[in-house]
Amino acid sequence: MYLSPDRQTALLLPPRTASRTIATVAKTHGYTLHRDHHGIDPTLTAQATTRIVAIRNPYDALASWYSQQRNATAFPTFSDWLDAWIPKVLDPAQRQDGIAHYVHRNGYFHRWLTHNPTHLIRYELLVQDLPTHFPNLDPSTIPHVTDHDSTRADRPYRGFYSPEDLERVAQILEPEATNLGYSF
Repeated sequence: MYLSPDRQTALLLPPRTASRTIATVAKTHGYTLHRDHHGIDPTLTAQATTRIVAIRNPYDALASWYSQQRNATAFPTFSDWLDAWIPKVLDPAQRQDGIAHYVHRNGYFHRWLTHNPTHLIRYELLVQDLPTHFPNLDPSTIPHVTDHDSTRADRPYRGFYSPEDLERVAQILEPEATNLGYSF
């Protein structure tokens, strides 16, 4: 969680939403880190008049999380990883492990959206959304920006999901995805 210099804007950055890129931009605008994505200070968040949450298509974010973890886990396939992950998400007693700590049975971004964001920064529209919140930002200076257009028909994350995987994951992600304006 980053706060603006006047502490009126709270910036909440869930994992796999270009959070490091957004944090780099925020720091150049005087924002300071108050807690990382492991902890959100609800008092400071509630006091902020503007609450910005970075989001991404939940299906894409989940595939990205697996891609990042693939080399460090014992799960060679996305399906194997989901076999271990889904029960942890659905069982609150197991929530302290990896992605299950972040993802709630009500969706990928549930934990951050409960802080009543006033604005969203969409991963897929990063170059357009960031200058809205950081008015003097030259989009060409945003670090690590690539084409994140999730409206393309050839969305790379789709290749991770078998029909069976999609059906299992949709039970968790689809309501939130729809609510945020995303689809598989």
